[in-house]
Amino acid sequence: MSDLNKIIILLIILITFIMAALLINTPVKHTAENTSAYEELKREESVIMEGIDYREIKGSQILFRISAEKGNFSFSRGEGDVQNINGEIYLPEERNLIIKSKSGRVAENGNLVILKDNVSITMADGTEFTSESMSYNVHENIILTEYPVSLRNKTGTIKASSMKINLNDDIIQFSGNVDAVIKKFLSR
Repeated sequence: MSDLNKIIILLIILITFIMAALLINTPVKHTAENTSAYEELKREESVIMEGIDYREIKGSQILFRISAEKGNFSFSRGEGDVQNINGEIYLPEERNLIIKSKSGRVAENGNLVILKDNVSITMADGTEFTSESMSYNVHENIILTEYPVSLRNKTGTIKASSMKINLNDDIIQFSGNVDAVIKKFLSR
């Protein structure tokens, strides 16, 4: 093998290593359509990603979707922190809930979503729940907060120390220092 061939081979190897290093440091957007990149990332201990679009799917049904500006995930532990969250919890009869928060955490392999900092959940009828922190348990289909919470809708407001929403049974339970103002409660 000539010296020129050896130099060319060394250059090809060097370029390959440089390209691999650049690809490792490139943010990857995880979507359902990009599963091969996701499987590749699962081998890494921790990865920082931008433009995250996470979906929890059971069979052919999407249970919820979260989009976030960026996040830091540990795939081996099945958890990660995310920032600037927008999402949707899909319910039957198009009664979906819109969720927003400044930060949050996906834990327990996607089974628990913890929303923090200016959390708002808006129902299809415009009813809005706000708090500093709420969690969504995917398997139990329950939203819970142990922080002060407010509900606002066209008929009034409710403020309480904590709240539990059971999405399976359509039950909202407020507890601790509940203060309610209801407008036009008498039928006319």
